[in-house]
Amino acid sequence: METRDETIARIKASNENLTRYASAYRALVHRDFDSVYPLITGYIRDRVLLTRDMCRSEKLLDLADASLRYLLELKRRGIDAGEIARSCSGASSVISKKVLLMKAVQEEFGVSMTPAEFANITTVSELADFLCSKSPSTA
Repeated sequence: METRDETIARIKASNENLTRYASAYRALVHRDFDSVYPLITGYIRDRVLLTRDMCRSEKLLDLADASLRYLLELKRRGIDAGEIARSCSGASSVISKKVLLMKAVQEEFGVSMTPAEFANITTVSELADFLCSKSPSTA
């Protein structure tokens, strides 16, 4: 288990990494799955404050659930992630965490989606495919 200081340092680093993913996405001349998937995976992991080991599912709701559980653990340890990073830490349910995550993706990656598109994106791969479908001129 990480020490308190290691956890805080990791959360700060995750926060600093967030803009890097969106910048790299916007810089892509050709947006294919192999280029976009690692960016969105890293972005989600850092946005919801999960480590690679905690990301055991590709489903967004599973990741949101893991994040909520982890944030509760952090609170028990006296760490308020919301004071350290721009995470989706204010969410108190799996659905609201997914909504906040998708809203953040739209804002930071410069894309928009319809309610139907939002509802149909349930996995990281589907989100990567959606981002691939956005040409650099429409994103």
